[in-house]
Amino acid sequence: MFHFLEHVPQLERTILEVHRILKPGGTFHVVVPHARNTCAYDIDHKHRFTAATFYTMASQTWYHFGGKGRIFETVSFRMPLIQYGWLRWTPMDEFTRRWPILYEKICPIAPAVIDWVGRRV
Repeated sequence: MFHFLEHVPQLERTILEVHRILKPGGTFHVVVPHARNTCAYDIDHKHRFTAATFYTMASQTWYHFGGKGRIFETVSFRMPLIQYGWLRWTPMDEFTRRWPILYEKICPIAPAVIDWVGRRV
């Protein structure tokens, strides 16, 4: 789902439906604008995403997703700072990949997007 989830009115229901239709081990690839990026504030966007959003989907918490607990495991997670032409990677991208929540708290530069791949458990 590339630049789709930020537009759906019922996010939790959509994610549970993706979980339902994926076979065990199936992958769910999501690309959304980061909440601190100006693109996230488009008039059509209903939701904003941070690293914590995807940790919730891939965590052991029972609070979210109707008490189902962990529904996905993270395969890959990226928050690239630049998505422009041939320039797709900066040295800071490694920092955002390894410590995304720390990066969100201390760095004033907003990532361009969140690129997450999860596997259904």
